[in-house]
Amino acid sequence: MGRTQRIVLYDTLLQRFSREELLAVVAHEMGHWRGRHLAAGVALEALGTFAALFLLNFATNRMGLAGDFRIIPLAFLFMLLVTTAAAPPQNAISRAKERQADAAALELTGNPEAVISLQQSLAQANLSVVRPHPLLKFALYTHPPTMERIEHALEFENN
Repeated sequence: MGRTQRIVLYDTLLQRFSREELLAVVAHEMGHWRGRHLAAGVALEALGTFAALFLLNFATNRMGLAGDFRIIPLAFLFMLLVTTAAAPPQNAISRAKERQADAAALELTGNPEAVISLQQSLAQANLSVVRPHPLLKFALYTHPPTMERIEHALEFENN
């Protein structure tokens, strides 16, 4: 965000992956830039935080506890519960943005083999669960599982 925009490739990425895979990484990140995903994510987080704090303020005023330091543990508990409840929808939005960036990588590179190879290499390096249980994906995954990403690349290749 801001006036300076860049894609950073770390040395470990440069050492581990082929030129074609690196191009897929850059194209994926360009997809995030093209979709303005970072700005949208920051705006959504700010809106959610504002809403949660507004509700907390409303509740403490309603209970006559505004300004009472004893409310601090309850406020922390409230924010923990709100954050936990908000995680699945936030993760779903994140996965959708990742799918868009994956589609951009396929479109920009025209190289589904490189995208598939990249996903396989990343899964191996990160010891990923390539096909998690749907509830695990729903609750915890900010990125589509590896097999979904590979299947999407194969669909692109076949069309």
